[in-house]
Amino acid sequence: MKEVRKKVLVTGASGRVGRVLIPKLLERGYAVRALTHKVRLEKTVQKSVELVEGTLAKYKTILDAVDGVNMICHLASLMPPGQSREDLSTHDDFSIFDVNVKGTFNLLEASRHAKELKRFVFASTDATYPTGWSEREYKAPIDEDQPQWPVLFYGLSKLLGEVACIHYWNIYKIPTVILRFSWIFSSQDVRDPQFILNLFAPKMWLDWMSREDQEKYKDKDVLVAIFEGDGSLYKEHVVDVRDVVQAILLSLEKDEAVGNIFNIAGPTSFYYEDQASFLAEAFGKPYVKVRCQNLYSYEFSIARARNFLGYNPQYDIKRMLKEAIAVKKEKLSQ
Repeated sequence: MKEVRKKVLVTGASGRVGRVLIPKLLERGYAVRALTHKVRLEKTVQKSVELVEGTLAKYKTILDAVDGVNMICHLASLMPPGQSREDLSTHDDFSIFDVNVKGTFNLLEASRHAKELKRFVFASTDATYPTGWSEREYKAPIDEDQPQWPVLFYGLSKLLGEVACIHYWNIYKIPTVILRFSWIFSSQDVRDPQFILNLFAPKMWLDWMSREDQEKYKDKDVLVAIFEGDGSLYKEHVVDVRDVVQAILLSLEKDEAVGNIFNIAGPTSFYYEDQASFLAEAFGKPYVKVRCQNLYSYEFSIARARNFLGYNPQYDIKRMLKEAIAVKKEKLSQ
């Protein structure tokens, strides 16, 4: 008798995480149904999955997409464009609401009708704490019990999604898992708009520089090492997409995951000066030290994910940068 494979619905299938996750699901023997909206999957992947085209904002589409699946990986999300506070503040929050809040509600509500549903994995974000552009000081590693107070509507939309997941777990026993991802990078993919090398480009940090430094470095071909406003080393914590996929797979397969919330970040945090120095040597260009006002160091505790899921991230910042350097140099040589 032929074994019936578990069917996984992946929303946001063509996004940064989805396009890495789906091949791994297929390798592990899952049947995959992929929900896509504006961007299509690669042709090699399309042949192996069941495609559903549509938007999360339309409940009928979601009801059809959920029918007959055993697991859901809800990755679809509308993020603010750009890399500056001006870009973020001018984005259409109505669109973010439709996709991130209404879309998550539609998916949870439709999940009540999925008779064999074993898991609902919700991709949340560190922006619910918030970190990065939060303008808040953290005295200790951030664990899952840290109070949440998002400063952008994007972060609020994800927090509302988390609350909805908790509600549907408590009331309807939808087997939800919430994963709070730190800033996700794909160090091998030059198509990625957040290609990790941009972290060391002046344009990323112009909003937080003094006016003098803005004028000095905005058009310069230099790397930047970020410091806090008082001159302290600036520390940050990001995650490679491959470690994100590891966490998702564990959440699908570990019963201990259900009903829990997990921070998902890389194996260690990093200081910008250490990595800027490394990149300067690799590319043969200078780096400059820049103080950024109202930016504070942070790192995440991933102890809960390690203990409950067996999460074991493999890609620290140095490994990611080495891969990114190789991709960059190969592209320049073509």
